Amino acid sequence: MRDPVTPDGRTVRIPVGSAGRRPYLLDWFRDAVRRLGRDASIEITEADPRAVTATVADAVHPVPPYRDPDFAAAMVDLVDRTRPDLFLSLNDHELTCLSGPLADKLRGSGGVVLALEPERQRLVADKHAMAVAFDPCGIRCPPTALGSDRAGVRVLAGTADRLVIKDRFGSGSSGFAVVRATDALTALDRREQDPDLSIVQPYLDGTEFGLDVIGDLAGSGAVAGVLARRKDGCAQGVTTRVVTEDPAPFRSLAESLAHLVGPQGPMDVDIVRTDAGPIVLDVNPRFGGGYPFSHCAGSDVPGYLVAELLGVPAPPGWNTCHIGLTVGRYDSFVPIG
Repeated sequence: MRDPVTPDGRTVRIPVGSAGRRPYLLDWFRDAVRRLGRDASIEITEADPRAVTATVADAVHPVPPYRDPDFAAAMVDLVDRTRPDLFLSLNDHELTCLSGPLADKLRGSGGVVLALEPERQRLVADKHAMAVAFDPCGIRCPPTALGSDRAGVRVLAGTADRLVIKDRFGSGSSGFAVVRATDALTALDRREQDPDLSIVQPYLDGTEFGLDVIGDLAGSGAVAGVLARRKDGCAQGVTTRVVTEDPAPFRSLAESLAHLVGPQGPMDVDIVRTDAGPIVLDVNPRFGGGYPFSHCAGSDVPGYLVAELLGVPAPPGWNTCHIGLTVGRYDSFVPIG
């Protein structure tokens, strides 16, 4: 447990980068701070001032997009002025920009920044590098070939009827396509991007699961909690319904992943359980789109992070949820001006 970062009782300030359409997460952090008797300022940093989260944020800080050369300077200036206690981002590409020197500069204000060291961020951001690095550590990924490796793609085509093509550095389902193995090279030729930026994998038959592997704020590699969900419904690549699962069968995998990645706070993991065992599809060191299902089933990762930040005991049962509960997702609407 950390020493308290707000010993004087001042307002706990937590900006969230690229919060997008996730106002519920801001509410959960605000509730977690207030339950501990502190005032909360839950803010957002956004390139789009009309983001729906602006309707629930206590402050909105406009910043350039992560691709903009002025992004780093704007973030340093913002942190110098506002002195946040905790900063986290929900955008994979923004996390890559933050990792390393920029995150260290932001930490100079005395707050906690949830960002990996550069080599670990590159490992999870590059799906080809991840597959290569995980295998010697006993963590199975699908056999993976770069789109530019035509011989490698032909080998994969001889092992499966269908292949998956997706973006090598993608976020979510970007560039995702399922094609017949015999059509894979043609499909790659039709993609309007460098073939080195695509990967090819066999399509896997099995049951898909989402995990949240929760590390401490120090990024020590210790696992503070594991949450598991079986995906039970999907529409246009978005999970719409899950069934919460006992995380015990996934604990060993979670510990191996945490040892390699060293997450600060939540790490979102997508796996497929096949007859040969679990295979890791994706790893994102942030709150993923699947966490709200577990939160609605009783877990409280924001509560844990706030407690760790303030150096107080975590809420009882924060890393558990009602097992076997079916949880569904729906959309809502709010005026944003």
